[in-house]
Amino acid sequence: MNRLVRISGLVLKAVLPIATVVVCIAAARWLILTKPVLPERELAPDLPVVEAVTVDGCPAVFSLRSQGQVLPRTATTLAARVPGSVVEVAGAVKNTGFFRAGEMLVQIDPRDYEIRIRRLD
Repeated sequence: MNRLVRISGLVLKAVLPIATVVVCIAAARWLILTKPVLPERELAPDLPVVEAVTVDGCPAVFSLRSQGQVLPRTATTLAARVPGSVVEVAGAVKNTGFFRAGEMLVQIDPRDYEIRIRRLD
């Protein structure tokens, strides 16, 4: 009897997994074969909604707020050959900063220069 129990135990260990796999395959096949058939229908294409507008070009003015430094493209240093007080500054130096060669930019009070020359004589 003991031997019979051992044989039946071995049969169960070998047959039970195989039987489980066979039953699962049969169940899956049955589910696939009995699935409901859906009616076929045409799908409408998904078209994006677009509105086309004709654009006419026109000049536009934009207000732009910013901060920073404004630096000149060209800068120069003005130095006098003689000491003295500045009496007059040319309008080009005050307003635009543009001037031509030989143009007077500042006028120095000549009295200090003349007094110095008299002392040296």
